[in-house]
Amino acid sequence: MNGHRVSALLAIPPMRNVTPASQDRSPGTPTMRMNGAPKMVLCAGHPPSDSHLRSEMWGTRLSDTFGWASRCMLVAIRRESMVRPTWLCVAFAAVLWIGCSGIGVSQTDSPVPGATQVDPLAVGKTALSRQDYASAYDFFSHFRAENPGDKVAIFLEGNAALGLGQLPEAESCYRAALALDAELWSAHENLVQVYARLSRWSEFDSERALLHQARLTHQAGIPERGTGAIDLFTAGNLRIVVHEYDPPDGPFHAKYNFAELDAQGKLIGWISYESDDIDQISFAKNHPKEAAAGGRAYSLDSYTPKTMTAGGNITQTHGTIKLFPDGELPYPEVRADVMAALEHKIGPMSTTVHTIAPQQPTPSSKP
Repeated sequence: MNGHRVSALLAIPPMRNVTPASQDRSPGTPTMRMNGAPKMVLCAGHPPSDSHLRSEMWGTRLSDTFGWASRCMLVAIRRESMVRPTWLCVAFAAVLWIGCSGIGVSQTDSPVPGATQVDPLAVGKTALSRQDYASAYDFFSHFRAENPGDKVAIFLEGNAALGLGQLPEAESCYRAALALDAELWSAHENLVQVYARLSRWSEFDSERALLHQARLTHQAGIPERGTGAIDLFTAGNLRIVVHEYDPPDGPFHAKYNFAELDAQGKLIGWISYESDDIDQISFAKNHPKEAAAGGRAYSLDSYTPKTMTAGGNITQTHGTIKLFPDGELPYPEVRADVMAALEHKIGPMSTTVHTIAPQQPTPSSKP
């Protein structure tokens, strides 16, 4: 059911040209960080990926499908000197067939070979993909009244309610869908978002624990690595999108990423709750039992997107906001510290601008 999953950020425009969430800061000389000293890095990490910060709906957009198929057609045309006209006709027919298959029609078993059956939920799914949540909610509500056992329709009704900000109604829909299928993991994931936005932290933690256990035991239908959105809140004029990585991701073991989006949905920075390996030396010394059990020290680190200077250098700012040398904190406490940082109530302990000069071409050894 992962195809039904929808982010809590339904109203946020999709981000473009954003690199993956794992952090790939170039290594420097490892040192013990003292009093918030900057990490020895050449270039700081990356924010959550584009797919993490946009709605994830069923269906393929017709324009995308036609675009892919048409490119295949153009390749054939460019090579027409080597392709017989008959094959060009076949390629054109393939473009039409592939393109038409993306109109929200699902292939199903049919008594008539080659026949297709219209997806009864196509209208509502299209409304969701257009972020027309009121129309989607109206469609799925009426469909559910006539088909009370359709878990997919109920789940998508919850997504529409979530998009409208009707959190109690979204919760009710997800619970109803789970009553029909307890392993509808996307409904559990969306409940995490609902409970975070309602500040119902006990239920928030229960859903996360259930998903974590499902990943550990390799349950069908759920990825082994969790990267989904778990929370959404505002700080001033910024919309903050929170993603959890289970297990922590990248060389600096990011647990949470708090992406900062402006009114236009543009990423202007992010704060990472992460666990640098260099900080574990003192943690193991001060907390040997916790370290032996897998516990780790954490920190809050801020980043800006990479920018290109007029001289061709790539720059990025990294700051250490706060250290947590005694181990991991509950999410609500981390969230409160992030909000304080965004409201400038607590400032970075250190800030460093990292610069990468453009690579020079390697001189040729040939005369």
